[in-house]
Amino acid sequence: MPPPKAPVGVPGKFAVDSGAWVLVGLVPADADEDLHVLGALLIMGVGSVGLLLAARPGVPSSAERASRPTASAPPR
Repeated sequence: MPPPKAPVGVPGKFAVDSGAWVLVGLVPADADEDLHVLGALLIMGVGSVGLLLAARPGVPSSAERASRPTASAPPR
């Protein structure tokens, strides 16, 4: 059984969130507060969107996926 594919938009969210962490890390608040706040807002926004996408109805949780028997393992 192939591994499940990431939902649409996850790689993009990951890239934006990673870029925001780099921005916040490279531009401390005492050097340029505006860019630091922009990075923090991006991190908060992308994180909130990720939580909303993870809570969509019809998407199985990781616990539900882990409890499903696979083709190589006999059912419990």
